[in-house]
Amino acid sequence: MKKILPALLCVILLASSTYKTEAQTSAQQEKQRQAEEIGDRLIQRFHETLDFDPIFKEFFVSDPEMRRLEVELVFGRRLNSQFRDKIDQTAVEKAYVSEWTFWHLFSAYMFTQGKDFQPPPEMEEAYEAITSTNPAKFASGKELNEQYNKKYDMLNNILRKNLTPEAFRSESYRRNVASIKEPAETADIPQMKRDFYLGKDVKVYVVKREFFNYFLLDEKGALRIFTISLRTKKEVDTDPIVSGGNPPIIEFNGTGGLLQLFVSGPFTLEQIKGEYKIAGRRDSITAEQSRELDKIYGDKHYNLWQLDPDQSRNLVITHGLEAARKGRTGGPIKFTNV
Repeated sequence: MKKILPALLCVILLASSTYKTEAQTSAQQEKQRQAEEIGDRLIQRFHETLDFDPIFKEFFVSDPEMRRLEVELVFGRRLNSQFRDKIDQTAVEKAYVSEWTFWHLFSAYMFTQGKDFQPPPEMEEAYEAITSTNPAKFASGKELNEQYNKKYDMLNNILRKNLTPEAFRSESYRRNVASIKEPAETADIPQMKRDFYLGKDVKVYVVKREFFNYFLLDEKGALRIFTISLRTKKEVDTDPIVSGGNPPIIEFNGTGGLLQLFVSGPFTLEQIKGEYKIAGRRDSITAEQSRELDKIYGDKHYNLWQLDPDQSRNLVITHGLEAARKGRTGGPIKFTNV
């Protein structure tokens, strides 16, 4: 009897542990099912409104600190930290919503057109107006609205005019959405947890729709979105290979989805170490971290070139930032994705 009781106790504990694990798995599967339903409703809501604002109001977490951090990480960090407190949050949120509206409109337009799609011709000038505007120059919410948000409104309205409700119900749209393949997982849950200071035990659910990863967590018993990422391959550091004469050819590894490339420098080793200590390898930083970085780099301008791809995926210098200020505009430099 003395030998049987410990063995029986082990069996009971093992059975209890197995039941608990199965129950947890079942609960997580149910949460994922709920998340998928939210993803369906979300994308349908956007197709109805062609506006990200209802998504941000209806599907995101209600916690004000998490909402503000999301806005800061996506857009607010691009503002000059010296003026950030003078720019009202309403204007900053407007810029955040406008930016995600653009990406959702562009994604929708791309999937309704298919793999051979071409952006609307009238979009080029409006897109250039946005990409050539530096948010770090704004010192007030009024400047942000007048010089940036209005430009986004013009760009987004161009895309809206080229989208119809019928297009989202077409067989070609469904086929194009179903055809998207990820060469590797693009939803970086550990990074999102670090960005939002979430504990390791916090369960995060991911829903993939069109060109987006939506990250959800449980808030007061309901699943809510707290951030989004694009379904693009995560970039890794690479050393460019320079060859040729004038102009040189610079080859580097990339995803093939490059929109813009900024070249800046030179930096000292101490500056690079200081930045790594503050921000690590994070793609996004908080306003407080941005102020710490300002102490390292000071008022000096490090931007050298802004390069934009053409439709053949070559890159040419369209804005020689520092060179133009000093009256030295360089010739074209060809960049090739390999």
